[in-house]
This record gives sequence, structure tokens and C-alpha cells, in this order.
Amino acid sequence: MTIQRVVETRFEAETVARLEAATLHLARGAAPALRLELHRWRVALNAVGRPPPGALLELERRLEISAVVSRAFDLERAASGIPGDPRSLVHHRLERASRAAGRAVPLERSRFGVVVMPPATADVATQLSVSSVAPPAPPETVRVPVTKLDALLDLVALGTVADVVKLDANNRRLVAQGLKRVRSGRLQPGLQALFSIAGRDPVRAAGFDFGFALGPRINAAGRLSDMTLGIECLATDDSARATELAGQLDAINRERRDVEAGMRELAERALELLMPDEATAPPAVALFDESFHEGVVGIVAGRVKDRLHRPTFVFARGTDGNLKGSGRSIPGFHLRDALDLVAKREPGLLLRFGGHAMAAGCTLDDCGDGVAVERFGDALRKVAAEWLDKATLTRTLRTDGPLAIEWFNPQTVAVLDAQVWGQGFEAPVFCDEVQVLQQRLVGEKHLKLRVRHLGQARDAIWFGHAEPVAERLRLAYRLVLDEYNGQQRLQMIVEAAH
Repeated sequence: MTIQRVVETRFEAETVARLEAATLHLARGAAPALRLELHRWRVALNAVGRPPPGALLELERRLEISAVVSRAFDLERAASGIPGDPRSLVHHRLERASRAAGRAVPLERSRFGVVVMPPATADVATQLSVSSVAPPAPPETVRVPVTKLDALLDLVALGTVADVVKLDANNRRLVAQGLKRVRSGRLQPGLQALFSIAGRDPVRAAGFDFGFALGPRINAAGRLSDMTLGIECLATDDSARATELAGQLDAINRERRDVEAGMRELAERALELLMPDEATAPPAVALFDESFHEGVVGIVAGRVKDRLHRPTFVFARGTDGNLKGSGRSIPGFHLRDALDLVAKREPGLLLRFGGHAMAAGCTLDDCGDGVAVERFGDALRKVAAEWLDKATLTRTLRTDGPLAIEWFNPQTVAVLDAQVWGQGFEAPVFCDEVQVLQQRLVGEKHLKLRVRHLGQARDAIWFGHAEPVAERLRLAYRLVLDEYNGQQRLQMIVEAAH
């Protein structure tokens, strides 16, 4: 698959945003801005060889009509010796019509200074007045102080990516500008310190750094300690203080990883009791252990959901004695609505709940008999069985197809890395047949592969996967540059295989 096709598959997301922007310019009468937006739209269409849609042609037609009307007004002003203000031309026309009628009827004036004619009844002679039309007052000059916020774009980019906000056209522009500031060295002291403690280079910053290197360190403080540590780190102008806080956040994040690892091990044991294998996985999962930490239940729920492709809730004992749960869902199962139905079917079980389609939280009234989670799990599984069919419960990974050998090079990686990818605008995932030449475990939980792809030996790694794979299989992968001892080499990051 060529890079051109990768761009094509993502072009549709831009069309709606461009149409909205162009329509807004048209409504505001901003002809120059509309003309520029339509030109950009044309360029984008030409880049992927697409014909112009009907909406674009209609907007261009209306823009041309507007231009013709504007030129006609200009010619009439010039011929009549009227000032350039469009309202002066309106007054001039009303004056001529009134003189021709020989009558005078008061005119109204809107709050915008534009003449408003009374409703039509008989003829223009009964509608127009010259005597009451006063020349428009000169507009007042109001000076509004402008606050420059571009210095905060690095923080905007961090928050957008780390909070998994949908990357529509506007958000991608904000993230792109934030990354531009970071790469040029114009970043907040706190971000600089976090990049340093995470071992990442700001000059080569990408959205991945925000989502998987900086974001977890900032969030760890709120999970296990005091969230104000992260806020102060981002807000301080003192580089020394920022470095100190970044060190504290890194230590807390390491502790969070240890806690998470222990909870995941316990969760795996509970899953083994719940189901002998993944083929017998229930339509929804609810897990609880007295040793679970309240601040990490959401992360563990997300890990279990990713592994089983099932809506998952994980509960921990809160400081008030009640059970605090965090859930993660799959496409097609609105988690907050499911909680609402559970609350109606099991009165008194849920003390409170909230969230949205893909993530939610709730508190259970635990009477000390240990059955609250069981009741909740049974009710959630019943809702899931009613709402989810076999197709929805089957994990599906959309790919961009095979990557042609001529595009398998560092330049392709550079082109892709220069873009902003994330929630709602995922990075390209390619899919190819390979022959496995070697496979071994690294770090006890990652599978390192040597594969033959398009006649050449390639390196690949499957993070978080420890089971061996077949000799021949299809790999869904992302293409990256792996750096080791100053050397760069292409590597396939495996997303799935079968």
C-alpha cells in the first residue's frame, strides 16, 4: 500500500471539518477567509485525486455571486459619488425612492445601524422617509487587550493527547503547533524536566511522548499521592523546582507500575477461575480483591478489556469502606447507560455512578457480606448479553493493507512521524504475510521476532505477548525506527497476528 492510499483513507475526516469552516465563513460574510478555505479544500482534493464534492461547488458558486454583487455595489457607489460604507448606498437608494414617491414615512434603525424598512403594504411611497434618515455615526474605536496564549500550546498539546481527546481537524492543529514549540525548545520548564526524566528527546517529540511518557507520570501522582505535584510541575517557572518535581513524579510512577503489576497478576488468577480459556469468556467482566488499590483500578480494567475484548470493571475497597469501581468498554457497549440499567434492576446496589460510553465509574454499597460485586457482575453480564451480539464481541482490527516494498524505508517513517495521530485519527497499521525465522522472549513478557518479509529479513517485536507464534502468519504492524547504540534500523511493532 502506498502512502497516497494511507492519506486517502483518512481524508474523509477532513471533509466535514472543512465544510463546517467554509459555511461559517459564508455566514459571517468573510469572503477572503472563505476563498482561502475553499482554495485549501481544492488543494487537498487534488492531493488525493478526488473530484470536488457538490458542497464545494455550491460554496464556490455562492462566493462568485457574492463577488459579482460586491462589484455592482462598488460601481454604483463610484457612479453616484457615494462613500464606501454599504449603509450609505442603502440610504442613497431610499432617498431616491422617497423623492420619486413624494411622501415621507419614518424609517426604523436597527441596533446594528442598518436601515430596517417597515412591512410592505401598498407602494414604496408609503414606506420610505428621507427626512428621518440620518447619516451613520462613525464607529467607535474600542481597544481590547489581547492576551497571547501561544506560549501555552505545549501544555494544550499535552492535555489533548494525554486525556485521549478526539483528534479532529482543530485539535490536530493545536497538537501540531504544540509539538512545533516543543521541538524548537520553546517549552515550559516542567515539560522540559519531564522529557529529561523520561529519557525522551524534545527535539524529536511526538504525540507518543505525551500519551505514554509524560502523561502517565503526571497522572500517577493523582492515583497514588497528591495530584497537585503534577499541576505545580507544569505551572512552575523555576527550572530547579521543575526538575525536583519531575523526579518525584517519576518515583511515584515507578511505584504505580509495581502496584499495577501485582494487581494484574491477581486479576489473571481471578480470570483463570472465571473462565478456563478466552473462548469461554463471559460477555462482561467484574473483578475485586481486597488488596487492589483504588487509584489503579482503571488501568487494570483497561488492560483486561484489551486482552479479552469485553466490558470490564475492577473494584477496590475505598477509605470509606465502600467498593469503588472503574470500568472500560468496547465499541458498541455504552458503559454509562449500562450502569443506569443495572441501577434500575438492582435498587440500592449502586450508591452513585457516572461516566460516558467507553469509561465509567461507580460505588457499590457493600454490606460486608462480599456479594455486592457478585450481584453487580451478574447484572452487568445480563445487560451485556442483551446488548452485544457475536460480531460486537469479536475483536476487529482495521488496517491499511500491505505496505509495498518501495515504501519500506526510513523516509516513510519520517513522513508518518511528522503527522499528528491519536484518538479518532489512528496511525496507519499495515498488514502483510511473513515467515517467522526466529522468536525469543525479551524482558520475560515481550516476543522478539526475526521474520522474512517480501524476500528480506526484518526485525519485529510484539509487546506484552509471551506465547510463541506459528512459522507462517499475517502480521498487523506499525513501522518505526529503532535506535540502539547510535544505529537506526527499521522495526515492525506487532499489533496483532493470526
